[in-house]
Amino acid sequence: MRRFVFISSFVLACGGSSQQPQSSPSGPPAAMIAPGAGGDDVVVAQVGGRPVWGSCVATQAKRGGRTREVALRECIDFELLAQAAEARGLATHPEVVAATRVSIVSRLVERDFEQEYRGPEDLRPQLDQVLESARDAMNRPELRGSAHALVRVPDKAAPELDRDARALAERIHAALATEPGLHASHLEETARRLARETKLELVFESHPVTPREGRFVPEYITALFSIPEVGRVSAVTHTTYGWHVILLTEVIPAKQFTRDEFADLVLPDIRRKHFQTWVDSIIQSLGVTIRVDTDQLARLDTEDR
Repeated sequence: MRRFVFISSFVLACGGSSQQPQSSPSGPPAAMIAPGAGGDDVVVAQVGGRPVWGSCVATQAKRGGRTREVALRECIDFELLAQAAEARGLATHPEVVAATRVSIVSRLVERDFEQEYRGPEDLRPQLDQVLESARDAMNRPELRGSAHALVRVPDKAAPELDRDARALAERIHAALATEPGLHASHLEETARRLARETKLELVFESHPVTPREGRFVPEYITALFSIPEVGRVSAVTHTTYGWHVILLTEVIPAKQFTRDEFADLVLPDIRRKHFQTWVDSIIQSLGVTIRVDTDQLARLDTEDR
């Protein structure tokens, strides 16, 4: 089963580094005697008194149609190389020790967390709590993304400046009003080209999707939600900021999520949060005490800058 990204990042980050001193390994050394696959596994050969298991031969034989003899040879060769590595002291090499720690932690997480908390039923109390508190989120309104060219008119500007700003916005609109399939770049290029002929202040912005009750002024929202299709521009729109030409760049339709659909959306976040709860339960079960050296930690932060 595919591991969570956050779990993989956790074990890799805590697994050590090839830059640590080779004289100070931290953690268990690699186990050099190969274990059997189960109570019915059999020893098919021995290398220096250490077993070569039938499970190894069977696994190798399934790869690429190898014969049993070739598979046996590969398992024997692997055992020989393992013993050679051990003889050279590599079982306690920092990188090997770190890899062993990562493997141990990964197996613990896979067995005791991933297999235990796989789906909605495994986290039912947490899921029910989120669904109960997020009823409004299950009814998603229509969302619209936009870009706009604004000819800015400062507060208390002279009437002539307001008139000229509106005229520029109308020229921008006229150049694009009949064009379908516009992108934000089309609006910006046209607006800046026409604005070069004036001394007016032009502002171009793109915005992510927002609901009708979004963060924009009412005039902007009304114009945005009146545009009939993506890639079209609104009529020239006046707000307290000046005169706008608004382009509809994206529409996410309204949707009423079922309980199961919404559960699928929020479950990954619930699992991430429950992972920390699971880790905290391990702390309690082991009775360990965690102490943080804040002075050393602060020194690390300084060195990173």
